[in-house]
Amino acid sequence: MDNQLTNAYIINAIKSLIDDLGVKESVNHDEIIKLIYRQQIKDAIYVIARQLGLPIKINISYVSKNYKSNDNNKFRSKAMSRVNRERSEEIIAQVAIPKDLPMFGSHELINYKIDVKVSENCCTYPETFIAVIAHELSHVLLYSLRHPEKENEIYTDLVANILGFSDVISIGRKNEVEEDLGYRINTLTTTYGYLTDEQFELVNCKIKEIIEKYKTIINQCVNQENKMEMLILHEYSGLL
Repeated sequence: MDNQLTNAYIINAIKSLIDDLGVKESVNHDEIIKLIYRQQIKDAIYVIARQLGLPIKINISYVSKNYKSNDNNKFRSKAMSRVNRERSEEIIAQVAIPKDLPMFGSHELINYKIDVKVSENCCTYPETFIAVIAHELSHVLLYSLRHPEKENEIYTDLVANILGFSDVISIGRKNEVEEDLGYRINTLTTTYGYLTDEQFELVNCKIKEIIEKYKTIINQCVNQENKMEMLILHEYSGLL
């Protein structure tokens, strides 16, 4: 899954998206995982959508985990998942983006129905499922914004990371399953997303750096505000 992107391209894309969307600290993905383990898949998707700022309604359907590579009903998450060989453990999702999708921030987008298909084995790797759905719903977000990079898979990967899913994606972007062949153990690795390992590490570090910088600025403002309040109280007490 190597690509020819430069670090400068990725960093510029991060800055551009943060200018457009802002940046969020990592979501508490443990709470989402609990919903997935309870088979409350739709509720889990709602939490992911709200983290991305999408007030949409979800219509969910399932596809058998036992599909074959030549099945007519096979689907992929816009080539989101890349594998070294076909296997049924792969977590796959598909989000349909209607041509008449309302604009972000409009009243029409509230409770607008979005169809989501997921594989029946989505509970097997909950972190991967979260990563895949966050990516797919990031497409919806960019389309609703009429963003010029709405079809750019790298930008879509970055949106999910920037808006709070970087930690869970770092866990779920790779799955490894051991296959006992009798004479040797074969490890099957599935990698999700469009960033190489090195690029993902760059993205993760850059996002954390930006969040820490924002935190520092906020703390400085709060401290300054507290100092002003203390000064006002001091001056006021002198008048009593």
